[in-house]
Order: sequence, then structure tokens, then C-alpha cells
Amino acid sequence: MVEITAEDYNQANAKWFKDHQEDIEPLTNNIQAMPEGEMKKLENHEIAAINGSEDDFNKFVELVKKYKLILPRKANENFRNSFAAEHHKLVDKFVEKYYSALVYEGK
Repeated sequence: MVEITAEDYNQANAKWFKDHQEDIEPLTNNIQAMPEGEMKKLENHEIAAINGSEDDFNKFVELVKKYKLILPRKANENFRNSFAAEHHKLVDKFVEKYYSALVYEGK
């Protein structure tokens, strides 16, 4: 499996955010209230977690819960499609773990 880079992640995330703006809107205040540097930490942990780091996965989930960034499950269903095909297996494994680690709100 081909690991994702920060550039791959940033491109995919930008596409995903654009496609899911209405799902993200309720979390805007939570995101803006995050201390400086915390979003970058969150992104770095997510990249490493997608690439298979268990430690980073746990830190990512901790930050998501801490800052109440849990989206409705439907908002995450197309996350993999934002990435290039060679990354789908990694992203699928990450999303499966993510689903089991969080209690989803909404539908």
C-alpha cells in the first residue's frame, strides 16, 4: 500500500471539506475555538494514523473527542473517495477503525 503524504492529505481534505460543507458547518465554532496549533496536530496525527500508526490514531481520536469534532457518520462515508485510488485501502482501514472508536451522533 502506498502511504499518503501531507500533500495527498491536504488535497483530499480540501475536496472533502468542499463536498461536505453543510455537515461541517455545525462544528465551525468548535474548530475556531481550538488553541493555535491544535488543528495542525490533529491533521498530523490523522495522516500518520491513516498510514497505520496506532499511537497517532489514539491521539487523533483523543483530539476529536476533546474538541467535539465528531461529525454525523454520513459525512465520513465518502472520505476515501477524496483520495487517489492507490490510497483507498489505507483510508478504508483507517475509517473502519475510526467508526469502531467513536460513538457517532446523528444518522
